[in-house]
Amino acid sequence: MELEERIFDVRACVEEMLDVFASKASEARLDLMYEIAYNVPQQIVGDEQRLRQVLLNLVGNAIKFTSKGEILVRVQLQQQHEEYVDLLFEVIDTGIGIPEDKLSRLFRAFSQVDSSTTRKYGGTGLGLVISEKLIRLMGGVIGVESKEGEGSNFHFTIHSKISKEPIQSYRLLHEVSFDNKRILVIDDNQTNLKILKQQLSSWGLEVVLVERAAQALTLLADETLIFDAIITDRQMPGMDGIMLAQNIREQRKNLPIILLTSVTDDTHKNHKDLFAAVLTKPVKQHLLSKTLLMILKKTEKAQEVANITHQRKLFSDFAQQYPLNILVAEDNPMNQYLIGKVLNKLGYQPQMVNNGLEALLMIQEKFFDVIFMDVQMPEMDGYEASLKIRELQSQQPVIIAMTANSIDECQKDIEDAGMNDYLSKPFSLDSIVNILQKWSKDRS
Repeated sequence: MELEERIFDVRACVEEMLDVFASKASEARLDLMYEIAYNVPQQIVGDEQRLRQVLLNLVGNAIKFTSKGEILVRVQLQQQHEEYVDLLFEVIDTGIGIPEDKLSRLFRAFSQVDSSTTRKYGGTGLGLVISEKLIRLMGGVIGVESKEGEGSNFHFTIHSKISKEPIQSYRLLHEVSFDNKRILVIDDNQTNLKILKQQLSSWGLEVVLVERAAQALTLLADETLIFDAIITDRQMPGMDGIMLAQNIREQRKNLPIILLTSVTDDTHKNHKDLFAAVLTKPVKQHLLSKTLLMILKKTEKAQEVANITHQRKLFSDFAQQYPLNILVAEDNPMNQYLIGKVLNKLGYQPQMVNNGLEALLMIQEKFFDVIFMDVQMPEMDGYEASLKIRELQSQQPVIIAMTANSIDECQKDIEDAGMNDYLSKPFSLDSIVNILQKWSKDRS
């Protein structure tokens, strides 16, 4: 057998191969993904058809033996010489796995790992034998690591010449600049989040990742956090991508949303007004870059106006105008992060504690002008902590209750605890600015 020596695009080879399995993976509810390292040459010289044949066999087997979870195709640069590269290809699944004592049989002709497995899943195993021979012809080796019940990693290398011809395919992505743009990505699959982060970060984007729709909505409730676009998966537990988009429209009407969905899922067609674009998985890198370019260019002028408005609110000298020592008592890490970020932008460095008991210990070491006190916390809640502060302190701070309840529900408790005012959750920049201005003036 002789191998062809032609120039081909590594990324296109992988993407076109995965297109073959997109529907099958979607029907089996499997996440099919790929990751190509940034330093892998875009074009190499070799036999594209034989490489695709090996990948088709390995990915086909992965889908056959995986009932839930994911399949990841990963390509990395193993070694680079002057004119040659050794590339490492991996096909990683979360399938049934292979017993350790059966691994040695995999690449032997006419040897089956397990006859019962063959009866259930089909196949003769000859594809792996052929793949091993093809890989040897391409100057590489093939192997496998697997754990029964946990999945397998089939990996192989190829030795190939780097193409010196000018690249004729789509424009090089590193020529595209997305500097100073922030993207929020929501996906319950951690592998896909990692891939998207690497991909988007390499283009100069600031990427914020969350695994749940509820986390995304909490972030978007903070008016100080500016996002230029959102990328969300369609299938997620609890609240799916369509429901999330409907909720986002109530908070940020014009924020563009890109939906990632499977080939066989067309439910988004009933909600065309929600999405700026819909891309099928696994998402091709060049399509994602073109989509983002189109969306961000379209919204750039509107975003500039929004940015200016927000910057005006963030008074750079606010903390100098209103010098305050601030303590925040809040047990929820996300709420700590949100209020801390607002206070930092206003020039403050607040102290953070997780409950009322810690707040009492902190005020014995240092006086605070203002305490933002969550009313519901473990160990000691905000009401009890405020009563003890009023009893113990000779010099009294302003205590601001923080609550997700309506003021009608908790006004009496707030007054009885001796708290000065209240702040509704989710926090907004304006509400924090207004309350600090109000009580700073009263103390001056």
